[in-house]
Amino acid sequence: MPADQASLFSDDPAATVSTRRQPDPYGRDELNLIELAFTTLGRSRSRKTLKTEWRGKDHKGRTRKFYKTVTGSDEFGLPEYASEELLIALFHKASRDDFEARSVTAVPYELLQLMGWGTDGRAYERLKRALDQLAGVYITTNALWNADSGTFSKAGFHILDNYEFVEDADSGRTHLTVAWNERLFTIFQQSRFKRLDTRFFYDLPSPVSKRLYRWLDKHLRKDGHAEIDVLHLGHVKLEISHSKKYISQVMQVLEPALDELHERGYCTWALEDSQTDSGKKLVFDRMRTPAPPALTTEHDGGLAALSPTQRDLLEALAGRGLSVDSARDLVVDHEPEAIRRQLRHFDWLVAEGEPPKSAGWLVAAVEKDFGLPPALLAQDQKAQARAEAEVARLAQKRRVEADRDAQADEAARQHEAVRARLATLPDDERADLEARAVEDLDAVNRKRYREQGLDARGLRELVEARMAELLDSDG
Repeated sequence: MPADQASLFSDDPAATVSTRRQPDPYGRDELNLIELAFTTLGRSRSRKTLKTEWRGKDHKGRTRKFYKTVTGSDEFGLPEYASEELLIALFHKASRDDFEARSVTAVPYELLQLMGWGTDGRAYERLKRALDQLAGVYITTNALWNADSGTFSKAGFHILDNYEFVEDADSGRTHLTVAWNERLFTIFQQSRFKRLDTRFFYDLPSPVSKRLYRWLDKHLRKDGHAEIDVLHLGHVKLEISHSKKYISQVMQVLEPALDELHERGYCTWALEDSQTDSGKKLVFDRMRTPAPPALTTEHDGGLAALSPTQRDLLEALAGRGLSVDSARDLVVDHEPEAIRRQLRHFDWLVAEGEPPKSAGWLVAAVEKDFGLPPALLAQDQKAQARAEAEVARLAQKRRVEADRDAQADEAARQHEAVRARLATLPDDERADLEARAVEDLDAVNRKRYREQGLDARGLRELVEARMAELLDSDG
């Protein structure tokens, strides 16, 4: 059966698995579902519901309470991690058609190969169970980002509306058709997707490392840096069991996955003290070093050995007319910053109406590191000056806020000292001091005192400070 299935998606009917070129490693990942983990990391036959609550910032920067509730079917329970792997495989397949249709048709053998599950009978049964769990899950949340309105919305939805798994007993061939849930497909139409290196994802050894990679690949894509509270990452984003309530317990689960991503050249990580809820945060930075050569396959032209940064640069070069082979040679042999500099040079020439006559210009520009035109250098200098000014402005703002906080702390300390001192006085002496202090107030505050007493906003501190002054002068 495997050989028959292989021929179903080969361009050459005579081709075999060993002679076909490896598939494109890039698929897609949906940005909402990255944040809303809906599968368990282990077996969950006895559980039907998964509920998680957390506090976070909304679209206006206000702190609010978010939640998600995941309900599995009575028959199959909560979806296990295999369902999440299957979802990524279906995304990979649907991305080939840019998610234009609600239904996705695939050859199960192809999906199994992509996921690395094997292609024996047990693998097919595992695929069917994952389908049943994926079709049975229902998610309700108030943390669904609506790109059209620019707000978080409350929604309830299934992942799949239905599926059909057809097996031809005579030929041994199978095909699968799934239909996305209509509400979810509407979200898909908002283009809430990012690129995902599917091959790298499936090559990771554990559900924790896979889920962590998905989350990091979203949050490191802008500037290569991300920070998050340890327990928030573990309990909310990765759905590590809440029974592991201490940082040390969560880190025991996370560390093998963190080290795996580091060893593969994806990112560095560090555990640091923080002002977050747990008092500890994880700090991530994307790496520039290539992934280990072991990721390279015989037929992919060495692309799997490139780091994420190199792959992004390769795509940028190819988008400007270079062949994949030429672009690969450049990203392997030259520093990323030199390539970025010449990409800016190329784009500037195009914008000025003087585009290079051939893609070979870009190869020579990178190899010889062409000097940038004065006008482009001036633009860069202005941009650098603006960036430095912004850094200085933020630093000054932090200093002002720190001074204000220090002054407030000192005022609070002094007030506590005054109150402690006044508390030692006899009641009659304290009452006399309070009456004298009130007489020294201006007319507005005396009126506030008569109407509200020391409960008037800010009046207690004012009166007690004056009482302390009178006590010193009487002494």
